[in-house]
Amino acid sequence: MQRTIYSILLLIFIFSTGFTQTPDTLETAIIYDSDPNMSGIQNNYGVADIEGAFTNAHRLEEAQFCFSTNSINDWSMPVQADWDAMSIDVKFLFLMNEERKARGGLDYCNGFGPVKGSPFTGVEMNIDVLAQSYVDNLLMTGTKSLSAFADDVNADNRIGGTGCNLVQGIRNDCCHEHLPRAALSLRWPYNTAGSGIQTIEIEARTIYTWLYGNSNGTSAGSRETILLQDDDLEIRASDPFGFSDNYGDTGDEGFIGIGIASGPYNSTTGGTSYAHVDYVLLGYFDPIPESYGCSYNCTSCPACPNTISVNSIPFQDGVIQAQNTVTAQGFVPSSGYVTMKSEDCIELNPVFEVASGGIFHAYIDGCYFTLD
Repeated sequence: MQRTIYSILLLIFIFSTGFTQTPDTLETAIIYDSDPNMSGIQNNYGVADIEGAFTNAHRLEEAQFCFSTNSINDWSMPVQADWDAMSIDVKFLFLMNEERKARGGLDYCNGFGPVKGSPFTGVEMNIDVLAQSYVDNLLMTGTKSLSAFADDVNADNRIGGTGCNLVQGIRNDCCHEHLPRAALSLRWPYNTAGSGIQTIEIEARTIYTWLYGNSNGTSAGSRETILLQDDDLEIRASDPFGFSDNYGDTGDEGFIGIGIASGPYNSTTGGTSYAHVDYVLLGYFDPIPESYGCSYNCTSCPACPNTISVNSIPFQDGVIQAQNTVTAQGFVPSSGYVTMKSEDCIELNPVFEVASGGIFHAYIDGCYFTLD
Protein backbone atom coordinates (compact mmCIF):
# COMPACT_ATOMS: atom_id res chain seq x y z
CA MET A 1 0.00 0.00 0.00
CA GLN A 2 1.55 3.27 -1.11
CA ARG A 3 1.22 6.05 1.43
CA THR A 4 3.07 8.96 -0.20
CA ILE A 5 2.19 12.34 1.31
CA TYR A 6 2.75 15.31 -1.03
CA SER A 7 4.02 17.68 1.66
CA ILE A 8 5.75 19.93 -0.86
CA LEU A 9 2.33 21.23 -1.88
CA LEU A 10 0.65 21.43 1.47
CA LEU A 11 2.26 21.13 4.89
CA ILE A 12 -0.88 21.21 7.01
CA PHE A 13 -4.20 19.71 6.00
CA ILE A 14 -7.19 21.67 7.18
CA PHE A 15 -10.68 20.27 6.86
CA SER A 16 -13.72 22.25 7.85
CA THR A 17 -16.38 19.84 9.01
CA GLY A 18 -19.79 20.81 10.30
CA PHE A 19 -21.44 17.77 11.81
CA THR A 20 -25.02 17.07 10.79
CA GLN A 21 -27.48 14.60 12.15
CA THR A 22 -28.41 11.20 10.85
CA PRO A 23 -32.18 10.68 10.29
CA ASP A 24 -33.79 9.24 13.39
CA THR A 25 -35.17 5.73 13.91
CA LEU A 26 -38.84 4.99 13.30
CA GLU A 27 -41.35 4.60 16.09
CA THR A 28 -43.30 2.03 14.06
CA ALA A 29 -42.20 -0.09 11.11
CA ILE A 30 -43.77 0.79 7.75
CA ILE A 31 -44.98 -2.15 5.66
CA TYR A 32 -44.17 -2.20 1.94
CA ASP A 33 -47.22 -1.22 -0.11
CA SER A 34 -46.65 -0.73 -3.83
CA ASP A 35 -50.12 0.79 -4.35
CA PRO A 36 -51.51 2.47 -1.22
CA ASN A 37 -54.57 3.59 -3.21
CA MET A 38 -55.77 0.00 -3.32
CA SER A 39 -57.16 -1.76 -0.28
CA GLY A 40 -54.82 -4.17 1.44
CA ILE A 41 -51.05 -4.44 1.09
CA GLN A 42 -49.76 -4.69 -2.47
CA ASN A 43 -46.36 -6.34 -3.03
CA ASN A 44 -45.51 -5.77 -6.69
CA TYR A 45 -41.98 -4.82 -7.77
CA GLY A 46 -41.95 -3.15 -11.18
CA VAL A 47 -40.41 0.34 -11.33
CA ALA A 48 -43.77 2.05 -10.78
CA ASP A 49 -44.49 -0.23 -7.83
CA ILE A 50 -41.10 0.40 -6.23
CA GLU A 51 -41.51 4.16 -6.63
CA GLY A 52 -45.02 3.99 -5.18
CA ALA A 53 -43.92 1.99 -2.14
CA PHE A 54 -41.09 4.36 -1.25
CA THR A 55 -43.30 7.42 -1.82
CA ASN A 56 -45.93 5.95 0.50
CA ALA A 57 -43.23 5.26 3.10
CA HIS A 58 -42.16 8.91 2.95
CA ARG A 59 -45.68 10.06 3.86
CA LEU A 60 -45.95 7.58 6.74
CA GLU A 61 -42.49 8.47 8.07
CA GLU A 62 -43.38 12.17 8.05
CA ALA A 63 -46.39 11.41 10.23
CA GLN A 64 -44.11 9.87 12.87
CA PHE A 65 -42.01 13.01 13.24
CA CYS A 66 -42.41 16.79 13.29
CA PHE A 67 -42.78 17.07 9.51
CA SER A 68 -45.52 18.42 7.31
CA THR A 69 -46.68 16.34 4.34
CA ASN A 70 -44.17 16.15 1.45
CA SER A 71 -41.22 17.22 3.61
CA ILE A 72 -39.27 14.17 2.47
CA ASN A 73 -38.52 14.62 -1.21
CA ASP A 74 -39.98 12.00 -3.52
CA TRP A 75 -37.84 10.65 -6.32
CA SER A 76 -38.46 8.87 -9.63
CA MET A 77 -37.38 5.42 -10.70
CA PRO A 78 -35.70 4.95 -14.11
CA VAL A 79 -37.80 3.50 -16.90
CA GLN A 80 -38.13 -0.29 -16.67
CA ALA A 81 -35.67 -1.06 -19.49
CA ASP A 82 -32.96 1.14 -17.95
CA TRP A 83 -33.57 -0.32 -14.49
CA ASP A 84 -33.35 -3.87 -15.80
CA ALA A 85 -30.05 -3.05 -17.51
CA MET A 86 -28.41 -1.82 -14.29
CA SER A 87 -26.11 -4.10 -12.33
CA ILE A 88 -27.30 -5.24 -8.91
CA ASP A 89 -24.68 -3.10 -7.16
CA VAL A 90 -25.71 0.03 -9.06
CA LYS A 91 -29.38 -0.62 -8.22
CA PHE A 92 -28.48 -0.76 -4.52
CA LEU A 93 -26.44 2.43 -4.88
CA PHE A 94 -29.28 4.22 -6.70
CA LEU A 95 -31.91 3.37 -4.08
CA MET A 96 -29.69 4.22 -1.12
CA ASN A 97 -28.54 7.51 -2.59
CA GLU A 98 -32.04 8.63 -3.55
CA GLU A 99 -33.20 7.94 0.00
CA ARG A 100 -30.17 9.73 1.49
CA LYS A 101 -30.71 12.82 -0.70
CA ALA A 102 -34.46 12.86 -0.07
CA ARG A 103 -33.93 13.96 3.56
CA GLY A 104 -31.44 16.75 2.88
CA GLY A 105 -32.15 19.81 5.03
CA LEU A 106 -34.72 18.12 7.28
CA ASP A 107 -34.44 18.51 11.05
CA TYR A 108 -35.75 15.52 13.00
CA CYS A 109 -36.29 17.73 16.06
CA ASN A 110 -33.78 15.82 18.19
CA GLY A 111 -31.42 18.73 18.77
CA PHE A 112 -28.72 17.73 16.28
CA GLY A 113 -29.61 20.08 13.42
CA PRO A 114 -30.49 19.38 9.78
CA VAL A 115 -29.61 16.32 7.74
CA LYS A 116 -26.97 16.98 5.09
CA GLY A 117 -28.40 14.49 2.58
CA SER A 118 -25.06 13.48 1.05
CA PRO A 119 -25.01 10.44 -1.26
CA PHE A 120 -22.38 7.69 -1.34
CA THR A 121 -19.62 8.25 -3.91
CA GLY A 122 -19.98 4.87 -5.58
CA VAL A 123 -19.29 1.13 -5.66
CA GLU A 124 -15.66 0.24 -4.90
CA MET A 125 -14.23 -3.00 -6.31
CA ASN A 126 -12.20 -4.10 -3.27
CA ILE A 127 -15.01 -3.78 -0.71
CA ASP A 128 -17.36 -5.34 -3.26
CA VAL A 129 -15.14 -8.43 -3.62
CA LEU A 130 -14.79 -8.73 0.17
CA ALA A 131 -18.55 -8.51 0.72
CA GLN A 132 -19.24 -11.20 -1.88
CA SER A 133 -16.59 -13.52 -0.49
CA TYR A 134 -17.96 -13.05 3.01
CA VAL A 135 -21.57 -13.98 2.20
CA ASP A 136 -20.42 -16.91 0.06
CA ASN A 137 -18.64 -18.25 3.12
CA LEU A 138 -21.64 -17.62 5.40
CA LEU A 139 -23.91 -19.58 3.10
CA MET A 140 -21.41 -22.40 2.66
CA THR A 141 -20.83 -22.78 6.40
CA GLY A 142 -24.43 -22.23 7.48
CA THR A 143 -23.54 -19.37 9.81
CA LYS A 144 -24.78 -15.81 10.37
CA SER A 145 -21.90 -14.10 12.19
CA LEU A 146 -20.87 -10.67 10.90
CA SER A 147 -18.32 -9.91 13.58
CA ALA A 148 -15.27 -10.54 11.40
CA PHE A 149 -16.21 -8.51 8.32
CA ALA A 150 -14.57 -5.33 9.62
CA ASP A 151 -11.44 -7.38 10.24
CA ASP A 152 -11.49 -8.51 6.60
CA VAL A 153 -11.69 -4.88 5.46
CA ASN A 154 -8.86 -3.83 7.74
CA ALA A 155 -6.70 -6.73 6.53
CA ASP A 156 -6.98 -5.60 2.90
CA ASN A 157 -4.00 -3.31 2.27
CA ARG A 158 -5.83 -1.46 -0.53
CA ILE A 159 -8.70 -0.17 1.62
CA GLY A 160 -7.53 -1.11 5.14
CA GLY A 161 -4.09 -1.49 6.70
CA THR A 162 -2.30 -2.41 9.89
CA GLY A 163 -2.98 1.01 11.45
CA CYS A 164 -6.80 0.76 11.31
CA ASN A 165 -8.68 0.97 14.60
CA LEU A 166 -11.84 2.54 16.05
CA VAL A 167 -10.27 5.98 16.45
CA GLN A 168 -11.88 8.61 14.24
CA GLY A 169 -9.72 10.39 11.66
CA ILE A 170 -6.77 9.67 9.38
CA ARG A 171 -4.19 7.26 10.79
CA ASN A 172 -0.86 5.99 9.54
CA ASP A 173 -1.16 2.85 7.42
CA CYS A 174 -4.94 2.80 7.11
CA CYS A 175 -6.87 3.59 3.93
CA HIS A 176 -10.20 4.36 5.56
CA GLU A 177 -11.52 6.57 8.35
CA HIS A 178 -14.87 5.04 9.24
CA LEU A 179 -16.46 1.59 9.14
CA PRO A 180 -19.99 0.80 10.30
CA ARG A 181 -20.37 -0.87 13.69
CA ALA A 182 -21.41 -4.05 11.90
CA ALA A 183 -21.99 -5.00 8.29
CA LEU A 184 -25.61 -5.60 7.38
CA SER A 185 -27.10 -8.98 6.63
CA LEU A 186 -30.58 -9.99 5.58
CA ARG A 187 -31.89 -13.49 4.92
CA TRP A 188 -35.01 -14.21 2.89
CA PRO A 189 -35.95 -17.80 3.87
CA TYR A 190 -38.13 -19.99 1.70
CA ASN A 191 -39.21 -23.57 2.09
CA THR A 192 -39.62 -24.03 -1.64
CA ALA A 193 -37.06 -24.97 -4.25
CA GLY A 194 -35.04 -22.37 -6.12
CA SER A 195 -31.50 -22.99 -4.98
CA GLY A 196 -29.30 -20.38 -6.73
CA ILE A 197 -31.99 -17.92 -7.79
CA GLN A 198 -32.19 -14.58 -6.06
CA THR A 199 -35.48 -13.21 -4.88
CA ILE A 200 -37.15 -10.95 -7.46
CA GLU A 201 -36.16 -7.27 -7.08
CA ILE A 202 -33.97 -8.17 -4.14
CA GLU A 203 -32.46 -4.67 -4.21
CA ALA A 204 -35.77 -2.89 -3.55
CA ARG A 205 -36.92 -5.50 -1.02
CA THR A 206 -33.67 -5.28 0.91
CA ILE A 207 -33.24 -1.50 0.97
CA TYR A 208 -36.89 -0.99 1.89
CA THR A 209 -36.66 -3.47 4.76
CA TRP A 210 -33.41 -1.95 6.03
CA LEU A 211 -34.96 1.54 6.02
CA TYR A 212 -38.57 0.94 7.01
CA GLY A 213 -38.88 -2.60 8.35
CA ASN A 214 -37.37 -1.85 11.76
CA SER A 215 -38.31 0.53 14.57
CA ASN A 216 -37.28 1.51 18.07
CA GLY A 217 -38.80 -1.71 19.35
CA THR A 218 -36.54 -3.86 17.17
CA SER A 219 -33.12 -3.52 15.57
CA ALA A 220 -32.86 -0.14 13.87
CA GLY A 221 -29.13 -0.27 13.12
CA SER A 222 -29.66 -1.00 9.44
CA ARG A 223 -31.58 2.26 8.90
CA GLU A 224 -28.89 4.25 10.67
CA THR A 225 -26.19 2.62 8.56
CA ILE A 226 -27.97 3.34 5.26
CA LEU A 227 -28.70 6.98 6.15
CA LEU A 228 -25.56 7.75 8.19
CA GLN A 229 -24.28 11.30 7.66
CA ASP A 230 -21.56 13.18 9.56
CA ASP A 231 -22.92 12.25 12.94
CA ASP A 232 -24.06 9.05 14.61
CA LEU A 233 -27.42 8.92 16.30
CA GLU A 234 -25.52 8.25 19.52
CA ILE A 235 -22.12 9.63 20.55
CA ARG A 236 -19.74 6.84 21.53
CA ALA A 237 -16.11 7.24 22.58
CA SER A 238 -14.91 4.03 20.93
CA ASP A 239 -17.22 4.04 17.91
CA PRO A 240 -16.36 6.77 15.42
CA PHE A 241 -18.52 9.41 13.84
CA GLY A 242 -19.80 9.12 10.29
CA PHE A 243 -18.36 10.48 7.07
CA SER A 244 -15.90 13.35 7.00
CA ASP A 245 -16.42 14.41 3.33
CA ASN A 246 -12.71 14.89 2.62
CA TYR A 247 -12.28 12.50 -0.31
CA GLY A 248 -12.80 13.61 -3.89
CA ASP A 249 -15.35 16.28 -4.62
CA THR A 250 -17.48 18.04 -2.05
CA GLY A 251 -20.97 16.69 -1.45
CA ASP A 252 -20.60 12.90 -1.58
CA GLU A 253 -18.60 10.50 0.56
CA GLY A 254 -18.19 6.79 1.14
CA PHE A 255 -17.67 3.69 -0.99
CA ILE A 256 -19.98 0.69 -0.84
CA GLY A 257 -19.82 -2.98 -1.77
CA ILE A 258 -22.67 -5.49 -2.03
CA GLY A 259 -22.52 -9.25 -1.58
CA ILE A 260 -25.43 -11.62 -2.31
CA ALA A 261 -25.33 -15.39 -1.88
CA SER A 262 -28.39 -17.54 -2.65
CA GLY A 263 -29.10 -21.21 -2.09
CA PRO A 264 -30.14 -23.82 0.47
CA TYR A 265 -29.35 -23.03 4.10
CA ASN A 266 -28.49 -25.52 6.83
CA SER A 267 -27.67 -24.00 10.19
CA THR A 268 -24.58 -25.42 11.87
CA THR A 269 -25.78 -24.28 15.29
CA GLY A 270 -29.58 -24.27 15.55
CA GLY A 271 -30.44 -27.09 13.16
CA THR A 272 -32.74 -24.89 11.05
CA SER A 273 -32.82 -25.65 7.33
CA TYR A 274 -34.39 -23.83 4.38
CA ALA A 275 -34.64 -24.83 0.76
CA HIS A 276 -33.60 -21.32 -0.22
CA VAL A 277 -32.24 -18.18 1.42
CA ASP A 278 -30.64 -14.96 0.19
CA TYR A 279 -27.80 -13.50 2.17
CA VAL A 280 -27.37 -9.79 1.45
CA LEU A 281 -24.40 -7.89 2.82
CA LEU A 282 -23.66 -4.16 2.60
CA GLY A 283 -20.10 -3.11 3.29
CA TYR A 284 -18.87 0.45 3.17
CA PHE A 285 -15.97 2.60 4.26
CA ASP A 286 -15.02 6.27 4.41
CA PRO A 287 -11.96 6.78 2.13
CA ILE A 288 -9.12 9.13 2.99
CA PRO A 289 -7.88 11.86 0.61
CA GLU A 290 -5.99 10.51 -2.39
CA SER A 291 -3.02 12.71 -1.48
CA TYR A 292 -2.19 10.10 1.19
CA GLY A 293 -1.42 7.55 -1.52
CA CYS A 294 -4.39 5.16 -1.26
CA SER A 295 -5.82 4.08 -4.61
CA TYR A 296 -9.47 3.08 -4.87
CA ASN A 297 -11.28 1.45 -7.78
CA CYS A 298 -14.76 2.93 -8.25
CA THR A 299 -16.58 0.63 -10.67
CA SER A 300 -19.76 2.73 -10.86
CA CYS A 301 -18.10 6.10 -11.55
CA PRO A 302 -17.73 7.51 -15.09
CA ALA A 303 -14.23 7.45 -16.53
CA CYS A 304 -12.15 10.64 -16.48
CA PRO A 305 -11.95 12.69 -19.69
CA ASN A 306 -8.55 12.90 -21.39
CA THR A 307 -8.30 16.67 -21.06
CA ILE A 308 -10.11 19.42 -19.15
CA SER A 309 -9.94 23.19 -19.64
CA VAL A 310 -11.44 25.18 -16.76
CA ASN A 311 -11.99 28.87 -16.07
CA SER A 312 -13.90 29.85 -12.94
CA ILE A 313 -14.11 33.12 -11.02
CA PRO A 314 -14.21 31.92 -8.34
CA PHE A 315 -13.56 28.19 -8.31
CA GLN A 316 -15.89 26.16 -6.13
CA ASP A 317 -14.36 23.80 -3.57
CA GLY A 318 -13.62 20.38 -5.03
CA VAL A 319 -11.42 18.29 -7.32
CA ILE A 320 -10.81 18.78 -11.05
CA GLN A 321 -9.08 15.84 -12.74
CA ALA A 322 -8.28 14.43 -16.15
CA GLN A 323 -6.34 11.52 -17.60
CA ASN A 324 -3.75 13.64 -19.44
CA THR A 325 -4.01 17.42 -19.04
CA VAL A 326 -5.76 20.02 -16.93
CA THR A 327 -5.53 23.60 -18.26
CA ALA A 328 -6.78 26.22 -15.83
CA GLN A 329 -7.33 29.91 -15.39
CA GLY A 330 -9.43 31.70 -12.83
CA PHE A 331 -9.45 32.50 -9.13
CA VAL A 332 -9.34 30.41 -5.93
CA PRO A 333 -10.88 32.57 -3.17
CA SER A 334 -9.43 33.02 0.32
CA SER A 335 -11.79 30.39 1.71
CA GLY A 336 -11.31 28.04 -1.24
CA TYR A 337 -10.04 24.46 -1.25
CA VAL A 338 -9.31 23.32 -4.82
CA THR A 339 -7.41 20.30 -6.14
CA MET A 340 -6.32 19.63 -9.74
CA LYS A 341 -4.98 16.26 -10.81
CA SER A 342 -3.81 14.67 -14.04
CA GLU A 343 -1.44 11.95 -15.23
CA ASP A 344 0.80 14.15 -17.39
CA CYS A 345 0.32 17.91 -17.11
CA ILE A 346 -1.38 20.68 -15.13
CA GLU A 347 -1.04 23.96 -17.00
CA LEU A 348 -1.90 27.17 -15.14
CA ASN A 349 -2.64 30.25 -17.21
CA PRO A 350 -0.73 33.42 -16.13
CA VAL A 351 -4.01 34.90 -14.87
CA PHE A 352 -4.63 31.93 -12.55
CA GLU A 353 -4.65 33.25 -8.98
CA VAL A 354 -4.95 31.86 -5.45
CA ALA A 355 -6.03 34.41 -2.84
CA SER A 356 -4.24 34.59 0.51
CA GLY A 357 -5.72 31.88 2.73
CA GLY A 358 -6.94 29.78 -0.18
CA ILE A 359 -5.69 26.20 -0.53
CA PHE A 360 -4.72 24.82 -3.92
CA HIS A 361 -3.30 21.35 -4.71
CA ALA A 362 -1.78 20.25 -8.02
CA TYR A 363 -0.97 16.53 -8.37
CA ILE A 364 0.69 14.72 -11.24
CA ASP A 365 -1.04 11.46 -10.52
CA GLY A 366 -3.49 8.97 -11.98
CA CYS A 367 -7.13 9.82 -12.46
CA TYR A 368 -9.53 7.09 -11.41
CA PHE A 369 -12.95 8.48 -12.21
CA THR A 370 -14.88 11.64 -12.94
CA LEU A 371 -16.03 13.45 -9.83
CA ASP A 372 -19.40 15.17 -9.71
